[in-house]
Amino acid sequence: MKRFILTILLLVCALVPAARAQRPSPATSLSTLKETFSTFAETLKSAEAGNADAQFRLGELYCNGVLSFRKNMTDALKWYTLAAKQGNAEAQFKVGELYYNGYDRLDDYVRQNKSEAIKWFKMAADQGNAGAQYNLGRMYYDGDSVPEDKTAALEWFRKAAEQGDKYSGYFVKAEQGDAEAQAELGDLYFDIGAQPKDNGEPIGWWKLKNRGVEWFRKAAEQGNARAQRKMGWFYYGFGENFVQRDRAEAARWYTLAAEQGDVSAQFALALMYDRGNVTAGDNNAALKWFHAAAKQGHKNAATFVAALQGDADAQARLGNQFSLGPTTTEFPRDDAQAVRWYKTAAEQGHAEAQGRLGDMYRRGEGGLPMDKAEAVTWYTSAASHGCARCALELSRMYYEGKEVERSYLLAVQWFYTAVANGDREAVRKLKDICGWAGLIDILIALFYVSVRWNQPGGNEPATSENQSGRFTRRQSTLVLFSLLCFIVGAYLLSSLNLVGWVYFPLGILLLILAFPRPCGLGAAALLAFVLVVAGILSIIS
Repeated sequence: MKRFILTILLLVCALVPAARAQRPSPATSLSTLKETFSTFAETLKSAEAGNADAQFRLGELYCNGVLSFRKNMTDALKWYTLAAKQGNAEAQFKVGELYYNGYDRLDDYVRQNKSEAIKWFKMAADQGNAGAQYNLGRMYYDGDSVPEDKTAALEWFRKAAEQGDKYSGYFVKAEQGDAEAQAELGDLYFDIGAQPKDNGEPIGWWKLKNRGVEWFRKAAEQGNARAQRKMGWFYYGFGENFVQRDRAEAARWYTLAAEQGDVSAQFALALMYDRGNVTAGDNNAALKWFHAAAKQGHKNAATFVAALQGDADAQARLGNQFSLGPTTTEFPRDDAQAVRWYKTAAEQGHAEAQGRLGDMYRRGEGGLPMDKAEAVTWYTSAASHGCARCALELSRMYYEGKEVERSYLLAVQWFYTAVANGDREAVRKLKDICGWAGLIDILIALFYVSVRWNQPGGNEPATSENQSGRFTRRQSTLVLFSLLCFIVGAYLLSSLNLVGWVYFPLGILLLILAFPRPCGLGAAALLAFVLVVAGILSIIS
């Protein structure tokens, strides 16, 4: 029955369209299986008859889950073992790997057994399999399930290196004192991923990490710049608790690497000086190393150079990087640094930085107290320097009256400022913030304000255009007339097509731009009247 099922699977493989057959195979060693049905059937027949090569190829099918075969490590181990028992070195290596790593997925299970793995690795290694020789070398070198034995480990590493295995060569050279090889081994050990398991228990994960640090230290003491930078990185605080934080030691290693021209070390050292981690804010030393890194093309270093020399745009960019940018080893999120650079830029009148400071005071971010009054101050300064976003935010705040005292006049004034500052989507943005009701409220507030100013005792402040603080009846009449005409005209046109209502917000925007100049209001009223006439003519025609 089993043979019948496998035969059907092989038949399906043979019927795979040519286009699919052209895709690259995950296991190139299986290319011979992409043949006709008769060839596959013969392979299966040979495997069952005891042919070691055919058994190995079927093991590869199940191990990699290619073509129409579902990945199944239990069946893979079965076919690999049959081939391995007949002396197939590659199959012995594969059996060793399966036992070393184990496998546990739903109903597919291979129990981890490192003693069994060592047995199969030795069989394969004795036949010259480089992968098995490297694995045995690592197990003896690290004392992984066997007593630690560097002599035996190096013997296996030499045999694998003679066959071109790169990492075996690193071990041999590192033991001979090669600094670059030692640094490579530092990467190999320290950059391992999740903790490996041995029957559910961690095995030497911390030991391996610490061994990586020691390889870096050996390379660094021989003058390897990359290893020296890595040691500085560890001591600065990125050593994952494998190295105790020591900023002075970090600066020493960074300096050694920076003096050899390591650009990342130059930038890291400059940051330490800039933040006062070495001495209290040594800007001269910081600028020196930022310059050195910038000369080698380090973009962030060039930004710091410009910022330290007073460039407000660069200062604002650094504020954004520390506050909003992705966290990296060079630029970890640092709210204190973000506030520092925003304030430095804001004091020079940088609108974006002023707006960001307003955001941070308003929400109590970056270690700043929640202070709505300070937020309004920075928003006002930013809006006055051309920040349309801040002007729109002020408009919303004065309209809602939750964070500041409500004032329709200031809501309209800042909305007008947002439009004047180039925000051509102010109407849409205000609708998103306040909803349609709030948008209509603010738009018709022009009429509300003009009427209020004409009442006796109107107490709103005067504007530069109207020093008395009041509009004339003529201006109020023009505003009301224009609003009504825009509404009627838009309604008439919308009865013919759905585009008509677009004229209403456009008309209101024109009215705002004209407000409060009498000649501008007159032109807006005339245009509104023309819109009504156009609507009437459209209906008549």
